[in-house]
Amino acid sequence: MPPSQDQIIDICTVLSEQEQLNVTVKEAGKGFLIAGTGAAVGTLLGGPAGLFIGGTIGSAVAAYNCRDKCKSVVDIIRYDMTPDQQRRLAENVKVALQSFTAEDLLIVLPMVINSDPIKAAVVKEIVRFLTSEMGMAVSYT
Repeated sequence: MPPSQDQIIDICTVLSEQEQLNVTVKEAGKGFLIAGTGAAVGTLLGGPAGLFIGGTIGSAVAAYNCRDKCKSVVDIIRYDMTPDQQRRLAENVKVALQSFTAEDLLIVLPMVINSDPIKAAVVKEIVRFLTSEMGMAVSYT
């Protein structure tokens, strides 16, 4: 019997948590500009010491602005995805796992965390789905 959508979503959340997958809101460019501007202004005003102080202050401001911009993939799957998105993710994971025999999946699904090839296929599909279907940037921590 093939796994249900809920079972596949549960597996996706477990693997996302194990791999510590996170989605970052695309704020990296903004943080770079803030930190760089702080360093440049500091250098112009204070020379080498100003570079240190401006860079430090710019980086602190950038970090403050980017707080709460990183979200766990587990939270995205559980709370932010619509039922249709969850269904499509489950279907895509099923397609990604078609290269494995049904017998392998029945044996391995309860212990999917110990099967590197299956785990890699599922994680790869989660990352691909979030990147291409939802336009998110996924990072491993």
